[in-house]
Amino acid sequence: MKLWYLMSTDKIIDSFHLSKHRSAYLIGGGGKTSLMLALAQILVEAGRSVITTTSTKILYPEGTCCFENDTHAKIVEPGCVIVGPWELIQDQLKDKLRRTKHITIARTIMQEATIRKLGGYSVTELNAIEDSSPADYLLIEADGSAGRSIKAHEEYEPVLLNRPGLVIAVIGIDCLGKPMNAQYVHRAELFCERLNRPLNSTITSADVAAIVLHPKGYLHKVIQDSESIVFISKVATLEEKKQAALLAETLKRKDKVRRIDCIITGDVKDGQICLCQPIESGAEAPWQ
Repeated sequence: MKLWYLMSTDKIIDSFHLSKHRSAYLIGGGGKTSLMLALAQILVEAGRSVITTTSTKILYPEGTCCFENDTHAKIVEPGCVIVGPWELIQDQLKDKLRRTKHITIARTIMQEATIRKLGGYSVTELNAIEDSSPADYLLIEADGSAGRSIKAHEEYEPVLLNRPGLVIAVIGIDCLGKPMNAQYVHRAELFCERLNRPLNSTITSADVAAIVLHPKGYLHKVIQDSESIVFISKVATLEEKKQAALLAETLKRKDKVRRIDCIITGDVKDGQICLCQPIESGAEAPWQ
């Protein structure tokens, strides 16, 4: 039995509902940045232009055009990253998007130990970016997870605009069976408090569904008339595929008020999006 669907570019765009939305916010854990960049590549292959950015922090991609003292541009090395205040870079983007269909933008560059990162934009700036972006698509990473596959959200997270839109919640399947501690869960103590579970309890499908659907969980800042997709990521083996199918079924069963519009399972491998075939024969993909 094959694990992956061989899907066309347009089919992947449709699967993530990007045929209906010009912008998307990625939240949660389990590889948001990899998914965001892979979706951008898919859109570029379909002939669209894309801006990727963040309201938090993301790893610094290779190559950047940065702003010194927030007043003028300096080319540091060739690439597709531009750093600076939106009001100073937006005119520059129009010209660059004619030559480079995908550009990542950020407010600042920062150094954390030996790791260089890009710092994101405020809600006010994101409103301006969404209103005046010259690109066909805008993809935004809207919270951080410190590399963990699952997390608990603080009150201020995720950073979403107060307008209907598309939200893609990412969960790494590798969190299942792991203990609820800081090694595997971002904000493990808050995670356990929300679920009323002891620290180091084993994470189950029911726990994942509970934190996603919790009143202060993954979707707590998603406003009415938005669309919410759950992407169960890091599904690379048959056993992980079975676990993902169980998690998807648990999410569907626990979602009494239908807050989740679509559940997709798969992986991002070498920058490519691979979506799983369903276990049930004759079923359609992705799981909706």
